[in-house]
Amino acid sequence: MVEAGTWREFLTYRDGLVEGGAVPKIALGLALAKFLGEEAAKSPYAKGKTTPKTITAPDGQKVYVNPKNRSPRPMFASHDDFAGKEASEVEIIRWVARWMCVADVTPADCPDAAAWNLRNQCLADSEFKADFWRTMYPKIIPSRGLLDGDNDKPPVDGLPQVDMIEKLLAVKAEAEGGAAP
Repeated sequence: MVEAGTWREFLTYRDGLVEGGAVPKIALGLALAKFLGEEAAKSPYAKGKTTPKTITAPDGQKVYVNPKNRSPRPMFASHDDFAGKEASEVEIIRWVARWMCVADVTPADCPDAAAWNLRNQCLADSEFKADFWRTMYPKIIPSRGLLDGDNDKPPVDGLPQVDMIEKLLAVKAEAEGGAAP
């Protein structure tokens, strides 16, 4: 499929079925059948257990649903999806917090490949997701003292500090004769 140029379309189709609630192994079998034919769909890798509940896929096929599969599954993305996109760590964490459980998010919506990877890891692993909310997200919330300080100033979110650290690292790297990180 890579050589034929259909790999990304295959992944998108398979992931779309899973996001819609299809059992992952059934979604794989349907995707293999669509892109490689029925023989590929009969392989041991494409077989899985089914449930009596079905949904209708975008192409009209009936697809078995796993009622326990409540959260969207991680999606793969292409390097091209993130060409020229960069965001600060604060922006990445804020984006993940805002878009973590939104089902129709695409790589085009994402500000940075790191944000996409972090969101997908949160979706794939409930312990990682809990750790995100417990340790990563609180770091971007400003302290009460900063918020209550001077009401004439704009709200503080930690971004100026991150920018200052990046500038200091760049100055250090330049002074040492190397490139900035």
